[in-house]
Amino acid sequence: MVKNLVAITSYFIDSDEWREKSIRGVKGQSVSISPLDYSNYVLSADAIPGVIPFLDNKQHILDIAKRYDTLLLAGGEDVDPSFYNMEKSKFAQTISKKRDYFEMLMLEYFLKENKKVFAICRGLQLANVFFGGTLYQDYREWNENSFYHCEQPYKKLVHEISISGFLKDVLQKESLMVNSHHHQAIKKLGTNLDVIATASDGIVEGFSYNNQLIAVQWHPEMIFDIDENQSSILKKFLI
Repeated sequence: MVKNLVAITSYFIDSDEWREKSIRGVKGQSVSISPLDYSNYVLSADAIPGVIPFLDNKQHILDIAKRYDTLLLAGGEDVDPSFYNMEKSKFAQTISKKRDYFEMLMLEYFLKENKKVFAICRGLQLANVFFGGTLYQDYREWNENSFYHCEQPYKKLVHEISISGFLKDVLQKESLMVNSHHHQAIKKLGTNLDVIATASDGIVEGFSYNNQLIAVQWHPEMIFDIDENQSSILKKFLI
């Protein structure tokens, strides 16, 4: 059986940001970084990971979309609010407009090639914006009843979510305990997206698009080794 080949997006650190201090390589180089959790998560689903660096050539991005079976949009920085016609909030944190643009193209091309997309945390937020949705730029903009969604340690299951749709079908249950490591969240849901997970304070924790895209707000790649449900979700999606 041929294993699914999964393209994993990565952090992009521009040369200007990397100029003062270099962990590896030469000062002044631009670098791409991917936590091993993502690759190990893909491996746990019996698939093959491939970390993709930042690219600004559309043909190269299209070639990747044609070659790989699935796109995994990884976590990371805030999505630039200009993509959903908002000014940067005082609560906003690091953004990478280059990464946003690159991942928007990756998402567009994978969908056009009828490939599957699995989005995690920032990936969920970026996909929501791609489909015309908007974001709360910080949990303090949600509502006074919202709880803190950036609990540490990140390998700990800290709150319960209600699940439906694909997640309910896979796990055969109506709720799931998850970790939480995000300060932004969905405000307006994108067009044609179906909510499949919510937190008790109403925050959207997951959505789907047809049978082609699944997005989750928590970090399954950090907890798949302590909760087998997380690998089951990805494995079933990749079939």
